[in-house]
Amino acid sequence: MNKFRKFIEELLKKTDIVVMILTIVLVISIFFVFQYPNDQWPIISACASGGLMNILTGLKQTKNPSKKSSGMTFVMLGVIIVILGFILAGMVKDA
Repeated sequence: MNKFRKFIEELLKKTDIVVMILTIVLVISIFFVFQYPNDQWPIISACASGGLMNILTGLKQTKNPSKKSSGMTFVMLGVIIVILGFILAGMVKDA
């Protein structure tokens, strides 16, 4: 159990780098969404990267007891963004 806790702590230290990479992916994906509005893959990648950014930020905030409730809000918002991305991609595919 101690190894698992140490692994999670190391992962949370590296979340800033992952969030920065996801931000770059999000900006590029939004550019492609505007270039190819009828394609579903840019929508999926934009929503997935935005949702994962929120989830990682929320997980980082849940470590701090004073920010625990806002961290859980970030996690739930991230999950909702990812789900809505797949719903929007399905709507674009059918159109």
